[in-house]
Amino acid sequence: MKTKNYKNGSSWARAYWKPAGSGWEVGFVYGGKTLFCGNFVHSSEANKFYGMMKREITRFAKKYKVGKTYSQSWYKTFLTAQIQTCYYNFVNAQVRKHATAAARNWTKSVRTYNRMNRKWTSTTKTPAIKAA
Repeated sequence: MKTKNYKNGSSWARAYWKPAGSGWEVGFVYGGKTLFCGNFVHSSEANKFYGMMKREITRFAKKYKVGKTYSQSWYKTFLTAQIQTCYYNFVNAQVRKHATAAARNWTKSVRTYNRMNRKWTSTTKTPAIKAA
């Protein structure tokens, strides 16, 4: 488990990355309340997002400074919205990457099939998979 602690006045926040079941979990806890929790199948993607989330929290804190009498519940909602935006942008990029790879693999497989199909006669063709 990896953690990164942050301090805001008397409150503490913690970003974490840990194994969870057969995947990995990346989250953010602020003042004892979990504000964000994201699950990943691949550890490399979880680790990449964990680093991205830590940078985003630091940038957010520097960009949006607050006065001494700010509402912590509002600030938690504001920070959560930023982390979620970052998370969904990251996930969308990963999905596009995997979808592109799958489409490329499908095109390559169909091209190979068409090339091999020319060698087979119609009497030798049978379904490779049949329902039981």
